[in-house]
Amino acid sequence: MSLVSDPAIFSVAEQSKRSIKTGSTITNGLVSTALPAPITELTATSATSEHIVLSWSSETDAKDYKLYWDKGDTQQTSLFYPLASSTSNSNTFTVDNATTGTKLFGPSLAKTGGSFSFKVTYISSKTG
Repeated sequence: MSLVSDPAIFSVAEQSKRSIKTGSTITNGLVSTALPAPITELTATSATSEHIVLSWSSETDAKDYKLYWDKGDTQQTSLFYPLASSTSNSNTFTVDNATTGTKLFGPSLAKTGGSFSFKVTYISSKTG
């Protein structure tokens, strides 16, 4: 998994609307918001033709996590699809036929193998 630089978020506030979120600052009329730290560790703790168990470093600021996956489709670039819009603030998730809504896991995967890529993000309890 490659790391992507953190995006910078800026917005211009009207002079009369200077209320800003905690963690934001105004400099020369621009509002900038500090972004939370990225998750730096995502591992598969178990992988079979029936399921993959993912685990990642928990973040103290996280109120929930979201998962994305590249299903291993044959294309030139990675296409990450939503896998779980919520993990109920758990830092583990089991990927299987039930959680993916596909018949991807099973005898065919055991026979031919496969490669999958995953990404995890979190929702900050401070900035949402």
